[in-house]
Amino acid sequence: MGDEVVCHECHIVTQVTILDYGPEWRAFDQQETRARARTGPPVTVAQHDDGLTTRIPIETRDVHGQQLSPSQRRRLRRLKRSNKWYVRTTDSERSLCDGLKQIRKVAADVGIPDSVIHRAQQLFRDAVYDDFLKRYDIDRTVAATTYAACRLQRVTITVAELAVAAGLEGERVERTYRSLCRELNLETAPQSGQEYVPSICTELDLGQQVERDATELIEKLREVKPGIGLYPTTLAAVAVYTVCRHTSEHPTVTQQAVGEVADVNNSTISTAYADLREVFESL
Repeated sequence: MGDEVVCHECHIVTQVTILDYGPEWRAFDQQETRARARTGPPVTVAQHDDGLTTRIPIETRDVHGQQLSPSQRRRLRRLKRSNKWYVRTTDSERSLCDGLKQIRKVAADVGIPDSVIHRAQQLFRDAVYDDFLKRYDIDRTVAATTYAACRLQRVTITVAELAVAAGLEGERVERTYRSLCRELNLETAPQSGQEYVPSICTELDLGQQVERDATELIEKLREVKPGIGLYPTTLAAVAVYTVCRHTSEHPTVTQQAVGEVADVNNSTISTAYADLREVFESL
């Protein structure tokens, strides 16, 4: 029957009356849906109040289309200003509001997806509630939470890129990120040099074959010498440089070009290549 829920194994009626939680009205297009809906937008972590606070817009006409008088407009502005002060009364609310906006700005500068932005905003909210801002300022916490969200979502990005977007030093962002992981008990997977190979090859326009060869080279190198001890970006830069140098069909690139793209010093690439040259050639 349409109003009963029956168990398929024992045929016992588990529910007799089924409630329809949908609206009682019908809509046939998007315009009718917006006009007849009586609910607000969904709850979101992108706003400090979860998007549930009443919004008072500045209007020049009332609900009947009549022009508002100057005194009514002044009163509406006062109500809007008072409502804004009431919503952001505490320091935590003001810091949370500013931090969520900065995360959106930093994310737009480095080009990370919306899923990572939402995760970073949730981490920033957790940091505010954990009194993390009493030890670190908003700018450093914003950069640290954004980088932590990228690590948790497996989005490849360097600390240097986030530091430039946030206007901070990379070492300060790295220290704040480590403290944030300890405070919030975040478990991030270790980075691999293979994650940075595609971005390096794309910036240098080397093609997919170089990317595949460099990725395979890193995999074989980890099998032969697991404890390399190189930073992931350095390992990726050395792998790309080695593939292009020892393969004739691939275009030739310089250490300086690879170092500028990977944000690695030329001397670091040269030293790492000299130390691992025999291993690379034996592979």
